[in-house]
Amino acid sequence: MILFFKNIPNNTIDKEIATFVQPVIKGGLLSSRGKITRIDVIALKEMKSNLVEFHALVSIEPEKTALKVIKTLNGQPFKGQAITVRKYYIRNRGNDKRSTTSAPIAQFPEKRVNPQRRRKLEFVDRYMY
Repeated sequence: MILFFKNIPNNTIDKEIATFVQPVIKGGLLSSRGKITRIDVIALKEMKSNLVEFHALVSIEPEKTALKVIKTLNGQPFKGQAITVRKYYIRNRGNDKRSTTSAPIAQFPEKRVNPQRRRKLEFVDRYMY
């Protein structure tokens, strides 16, 4: 399962994330040991404001251990900053309901004030473990 670590500090390296996750996946008397298979640290730049955000994608096996990581680490401080940990969903642009034109616009007016996905994001850098 791929986990999304949101808003990590900008000077974070993959080894620090592995060290942060390791105590949760080490296993115990009643649970099996988990394994980190991949870590990607990603920098995203919002083109409008030039703000750069840092996130991490962490692949953990088995799924049961990944769910334990979410439950244990979500909201916990990492390098002095509380982070969000959740399951990562791979989205298909073809499934975006906002881009379909199957229903007449007059029949179903758009009720959203702001789009839910941010536009004009750019990958600045990517580090892999």
